Amino acid sequence: MDKPPQRIKIKEIFGAISHNKDKTEILRKKEKSWPKYDSSIQEYYRTFETTLPQEYQGGVRRYDEEGLKRYIEDNLKREGNGGLVAVEFGGPGSALFEGFSTNFFTRTAGVCLQDIRAESQIETDTRNNHQVIVGDVLNPLSENDILKKVKIALGKEKIDLIVSSIGGPLLSLNLHPAIMDRIVRDWYEMLADNGMMFIEFTMDSYRQKEMDKIGQVRHWAEKTRKVFPELGIQIGKGWTNYKDQGTIRIHKKKGSPEKLLSAAQLFK
Repeated sequence: MDKPPQRIKIKEIFGAISHNKDKTEILRKKEKSWPKYDSSIQEYYRTFETTLPQEYQGGVRRYDEEGLKRYIEDNLKREGNGGLVAVEFGGPGSALFEGFSTNFFTRTAGVCLQDIRAESQIETDTRNNHQVIVGDVLNPLSENDILKKVKIALGKEKIDLIVSSIGGPLLSLNLHPAIMDRIVRDWYEMLADNGMMFIEFTMDSYRQKEMDKIGQVRHWAEKTRKVFPELGIQIGKGWTNYKDQGTIRIHKKKGSPEKLLSAAQLFK
């Protein structure tokens, strides 16, 4: 007798979590050997450029390394309640947040599998009110504990900016749609009013499996825009500008919902 569809789905999800746990242990040991580690805001501009409104993109003939910084600083307005705070999920965040204007953020944090910073970097980060938290942000079973640690480190319940660009390791993980749905909704709920997040969810947009994933995210984005037109959502385009790539910007603009609908609610 076949198992009920609900049980099959749960088995798939826990299978993906178990697979990712094993892969994460391998990735943790390789933390020091990744060609890109502690990326700068200029490097992140290259990743997220085409998720930005047109006026912040460099275009084909010119390159604007300040585009991402300008967009964030133009649109994140400093208000009361302790100033602006930000976090990088999947990286230490030291170089990223050093790239913003002095004191633009009051506190910042990074979350990664290992803290391999040099003593000199730790001293610089401490002066800059920046902390690094060790943890796996893509494990939904441990995610809530990590998010609590982030809130404690930043001294606020709501975050103004979330950036996540894990790069190569994404290709070895099983980002089951149910896992991604849960994680994105949790991160979105953390955003303050007018907060924004930039997420890279796949690195190789030419593999069929990754193309399918991008198609699912595009479908989710189109449906979410219809339900919540106040939201700012833009999926990045490849350099040929006809094919989506695995990046997305979500801007929790004025009037946006406090929480996103689950995929089950969205597509019922």
